[in-house]
Amino acid sequence: MSEGSTRANPTRAATPAALNGGAPEGFSGGGHPNSPASRGAYAKGRPLAADHGLLPSLVPLLGEWLPHQRWFAGKGRPITGFTLVSATELLPRGAGGAAPGLLHLLVRARQSGPAEPSAAEGDCYQLLLGIRSVLPQHLAHALIGRPTGGPLHGTTVYEALADPRLAGILLERLRVPGRLGALRFTRAPSTAIPSGLSPRPITAEQSNSSVVYGDTYILKVFRRIGWGVNPDLELPRALARAGCDRVPHPTAWYETTTGAALGTEGVSGEPMTLGILQPFLRGSADGWQLALNSLSVQADFTGSARALGRATAEVHTALAAALPTAVLSGPRIEKLAAGMAARLEAAADAVPALRPYREQLHAAFTDFSELGRRGRTWAAQRIHGDLHLGQALRAVRDGRWALIDFEGEPARPIVERRRLQPVARDIAGMLRSFDYAARSVRPAPGSSAQSGWTQEWARQNRAAYCDGYAEAAGVDPREEPELMRAYETDKAVYEVLYEARHRPDWLPVPMAAIQRLAGASRSPSDGSCQRAPKARLGQETPKARLSQEAPDAAGARGAAGAPGRGTASGRGETEAPDHATATGRSQTAAEAPGHGTATGQGETGVPDHATTTGRGGTAGPAGTSEAGRSPGAGSGRARQSDTGARPAPGAPPAPPA
Repeated sequence: MSEGSTRANPTRAATPAALNGGAPEGFSGGGHPNSPASRGAYAKGRPLAADHGLLPSLVPLLGEWLPHQRWFAGKGRPITGFTLVSATELLPRGAGGAAPGLLHLLVRARQSGPAEPSAAEGDCYQLLLGIRSVLPQHLAHALIGRPTGGPLHGTTVYEALADPRLAGILLERLRVPGRLGALRFTRAPSTAIPSGLSPRPITAEQSNSSVVYGDTYILKVFRRIGWGVNPDLELPRALARAGCDRVPHPTAWYETTTGAALGTEGVSGEPMTLGILQPFLRGSADGWQLALNSLSVQADFTGSARALGRATAEVHTALAAALPTAVLSGPRIEKLAAGMAARLEAAADAVPALRPYREQLHAAFTDFSELGRRGRTWAAQRIHGDLHLGQALRAVRDGRWALIDFEGEPARPIVERRRLQPVARDIAGMLRSFDYAARSVRPAPGSSAQSGWTQEWARQNRAAYCDGYAEAAGVDPREEPELMRAYETDKAVYEVLYEARHRPDWLPVPMAAIQRLAGASRSPSDGSCQRAPKARLGQETPKARLSQEAPDAAGARGAAGAPGRGTASGRGETEAPDHATATGRSQTAAEAPGHGTATGQGETGVPDHATTTGRGGTAGPAGTSEAGRSPGAGSGRARQSDTGARPAPGAPPAPPA
């Protein structure tokens, strides 16, 4: 259909323009939103998606509603207009309004103020709108508004995923693959999706949206849409073809090819991923929560950490075998180091606490760059891109780890997230996550736990993780101290900037790492997980070995003590540091900043790196509670959530990204 746009001005639906012969701005001559023809189009059965008065009638409503959604990335900048990319009627409203209608939209939101160059034309968002004559009381919370004029005049528009009836329509479309308007629905070969599964939306705030179907599947709906195949679909599919059972494999997905309207950052004709259906597995516990349980009772966690290292190595090895790889040499290494140095300068300008350590931190990037100039090379491949404890799930049944959420950093363009990178980036993210966990739990009043013990916990588990990685991959991350130190420093700098902006009370957590890294000078991996190395990271190695993973005492206790725990991760408006995940017993809570997790008896939201546990530990600095604004986890992606269900590794497809 024709692209339409209008300014987000609540006092008028469209402004005159010298375009299209004086028709409302951006319209190619169809019904004006307030014309009798447009107002009656829906009732007369004219295809709703083809009506040019549709977007202008929605502009005032979307301009008010959109900025309040957790997944809206442009918070703090006024919306100046919308552009309609595509509209598809998934379910026409019943005659007389007896049954609801379902409308799928892709719209660009243009905004004023500073933004990424790639966002000059506005971010594209996926909207699923329910349409009823009267909204039932149980859906009142999902209200978007009541259009005045246009084809939806006289109806009520609301968030469709909150309506079980409409959420069920999406599953039906995935059950029977095919095209519908601008959308293409696909099911993985040799899979069958049963009918009649009851949908249940996940209410935790996330940067994506999730619906659980009968405790069997979970549908992850991406909200901010970029050009190209989302890594959350691409990588798990590649791992499935490679026979890797460490990652849930996608069961079905839907996408669009209306890429010409989304900009020029991708390859023409490449589909854009809109949603992924994956298995929903009960009984798994996420690594962040298990780590916190271990800390709260001062239990050993090294067995779990070692097994997690092996799982990470197996995934890296499988990705390298299934997808293209490259070798990073001088100029590319220098470019990587220059990017890290630039991020440090920007962060130091914004956070005065970083400035005293500037010179020492720059040394990490200088050493990395210098090795490139001397001829050192490193292997690059596809990686997870946002790895931390909250992205790892361990089954209670056999203690086996699975990795989820391969979406990468949602704030970055998909084309950037799909670039080949050293595996050190993933490893550094996990090492930072162990450190974040240790510093997130304060001893409860009367507890004998000392901060020295928590830091020893972090040191031992970082070392155990590297041990496990080396055992399975045949290469030891600690053999490349300059590489690891550069990536871990870059990660810590990012965490400092995030916490300073969003959770100042948490700033001491990453600053402790900054102080250690600044003083580490050329110690392997900042001196906190040393061990005799085996081989150079980045060398070609044999396929990683699979392993039996017996849960350690802390892990077994944590998993058993949190049956049905779920994890909801979202990447909200800003990227958070990544080690966090919010979990709850009944309903998952909002994701915490990359390292944080909120756990409780009911629905709960917590700061990324923070954690509330009922086991003797209390949430981090000042007990901060700020769900929805966190690094990493709080960066927020929709993921397996609610009552601990997880994507089943190796079972019918499911992924992370």
